[in-house]
Amino acid sequence: MMNNKALVIIDIQNNITKHYRDIIGNINAAIEWAVAEGMHIV
Repeated sequence: MMNNKALVIIDIQNNITKHYRDIIGNINAAIEWAVAEGMHIV
């Protein structure tokens, strides 16, 4: 059984919310975590 994992980030737009900087920070943290876990980032 294969256990492939990936983090998929879809269509981030900075004009959808006034808190987009927080969202970008969370996305960056998720990317760092995924890299540390050896996941692919899409």
